Amino acid sequence: AREALRVSPIRREKPATGADGGAADVSQSTLGFMKLPGLWISFVYFFGTAFAIGGVQTFGPESAAQLHELPAAQVALLVSVYMVGSAVGALVGGYTMGDIRYAERIVSLSLIVALSVALAIGYLTTPIWMSSVLFGMMGFAAGVGTPARDLLVKRAAPPGATGRIYGIVYSGLDVGVALAPALFGFMMDARWPAGIWIGVAMAYVLMIVCANMLARHSVERAAGGRV
Repeated sequence: AREALRVSPIRREKPATGADGGAADVSQSTLGFMKLPGLWISFVYFFGTAFAIGGVQTFGPESAAQLHELPAAQVALLVSVYMVGSAVGALVGGYTMGDIRYAERIVSLSLIVALSVALAIGYLTTPIWMSSVLFGMMGFAAGVGTPARDLLVKRAAPPGATGRIYGIVYSGLDVGVALAPALFGFMMDARWPAGIWIGVAMAYVLMIVCANMLARHSVERAAGGRV
């Protein structure tokens, strides 16, 4: 009878650790998630995203107009063409994002195309009508990688901290949008319109690096598979 009433000692289990080496459940600490490398890599990724878009939207059309002597009517449509291409690309990217394990490859390939087009706008002599096509191609290529980008960020977020992770990460967009016009405006004042496209291309390179770094900090890599 005494054996039946004996209480077994409580065992304290150690918290599971994720790919970043920290506890997988960071909800026990309000600010503990800020120590995760994946958080700041994602922040820089979103900064690069906003920086590139900021360059295209603010001074991209004017830069293209100076480089290729475009008519005003066409210049006014360039941003619209870019954004439509980006939206279509995101739709296509969502359907092609079948296996989360290949997210960084999709991002890398799509952004390599986007940065190549950006440099083509800045340094190749093309017919007037070709500028609209290039803006659409660049937007489409960048858009294809958008769903994979969001999955990479989600995959790097440990359980219990997804909301906080996204809160910090998306602030990178605001920082990028705030800094891009100032830097690109300086280039335009210096009569270096081609510099706009170097800046956009460098932002895409930064995003490629961040995407591959995020893949290494995934907390769901072992569970990978189809989404």
